[in-house]
Amino acid sequence: EALDLMDCYGSGNLSRFACMIAGFAISLEISTYAAIVSGQFAKAHEKLGRNKPIDWLTKSELKQPFIENCLNGSFEGKTIHSILLENIGTLDNGILTNLTSRVSKKLIGFFPFEIDYYDENLGQRHKLPLLIKSKPLDTEVFKGLHFMAAAINPELSDLINEHKEFLEYKNCHVKEISLFNLLKQHSLDFSPKMFGQHNDEKREIHLFIQEMLLEENLLLYNTENQPGRWENNHLEKVIAAIAEIHKTFQNKNIQANHPEITVFCPWNAKALYKKLLTLCFEELQKPAQHKQLNLLLNLVDGLEQEHGLIQVEKTIIHNDFNPRNTAIRNDGSPCFYDWELSVLNFPQRDIVEFLCFALEENFSEEKLFGLLNFHYAFYADSYSRAQWFKAYTFALKEFLITR
Repeated sequence: EALDLMDCYGSGNLSRFACMIAGFAISLEISTYAAIVSGQFAKAHEKLGRNKPIDWLTKSELKQPFIENCLNGSFEGKTIHSILLENIGTLDNGILTNLTSRVSKKLIGFFPFEIDYYDENLGQRHKLPLLIKSKPLDTEVFKGLHFMAAAINPELSDLINEHKEFLEYKNCHVKEISLFNLLKQHSLDFSPKMFGQHNDEKREIHLFIQEMLLEENLLLYNTENQPGRWENNHLEKVIAAIAEIHKTFQNKNIQANHPEITVFCPWNAKALYKKLLTLCFEELQKPAQHKQLNLLLNLVDGLEQEHGLIQVEKTIIHNDFNPRNTAIRNDGSPCFYDWELSVLNFPQRDIVEFLCFALEENFSEEKLFGLLNFHYAFYADSYSRAQWFKAYTFALKEFLITR
């Protein structure tokens, strides 16, 4: 009966039946590939419940009992009267969170709240603004990147998926928490104060609670498009602080205790970076821009060999070290945040990126080398100037290629 409906019953209709089966099969393949490229494949499976359901964190849970548990005893000796979630100022959820929210319905992002407590020792009552940061998994970040890249170029999205193990987004859901703990352990007070954390692998919860950075308490904040506001003393304070962090973690076997912080080896993903540069080449029109991109394309293949000639010990670097993630408090002290892309690399890499954003467009050679020499002074007893500046050159090439 079914064959009759398809006009495939009887002799002479075998070929028609075979063509229909083949047509159905190829249609299914095309549909599947289209869903993968557009980022809808995984979302459809999650929506239809074909994956094992996960008890994700919900906003309704962000109430006093849950938050008090996440504070990990930070308010010991203090009586908490209330915890109120509210919007304190304007918050940008950040690039990774905004990107991931397109492919995940989980509760991720920034959630400000105010804690009202009584300090038994001081005999005073206080209200303190704090911030919950709920992190997306690295797999979700890669889904978001895949989704975005698919809208630009299907080959690019495939290359991201193929090389994800070598990208700085790997383990991004746990790296920032690890870094906060490491900084606290070594009394490096250059980041927002952390008040607690909560990790639940089964529920895919990775969050921590930190000091809320309020603009009225900051001299410089979110200034990536305002390099003119960075005076020389601000630049030197940032360089001195990040150098102290870098030196603390140099010559230490970080990966043994923190395998989530990996060595950055961009040459393992050179096909991806070449594709990105090629797409930029196609997008930009000016001959001068094409010349610059060709120079970068020619540098990609030589990165690994040049890296092998650098005789500088690697350390934990921020790896997104620019005025979007650095601030100056009103007392003049620097504050660094958003450490989720941190990797092991040469310390020069953070300095190069920071100065690319913080220096005004027409900076002088004298100013640049003055700041580089200021940075080198922290390491002059361990490295020759030639060794150190060779790493600046490599770091600049790596930054331009990978970002």
